[in-house]
Amino acid sequence: MAFIGLAAPHLARLFGFQSHRNLAPLSFLTGAALALAADIAARFVIYPSEAPVGVLLAAVGVPVLLYLLQRKRIGGAA
Repeated sequence: MAFIGLAAPHLARLFGFQSHRNLAPLSFLTGAALALAADIAARFVIYPSEAPVGVLLAAVGVPVLLYLLQRKRIGGAA
């Protein structure tokens, strides 16, 4: 679940919002949408049982983390 806090603000910035006045609420909504999508997907991945939601969130969060680390190493702005 920690990857939501990492991925949501950066995904929200992709929508073009740069000011914190707009970015904070959009980050909250993006994080909630990520958690909801992961929960729905977890219910249908290995139906009739249920996959762990954290695994699906990590599958989204790890590539975002690696992208951010790579961007930082190259010298791009955060």
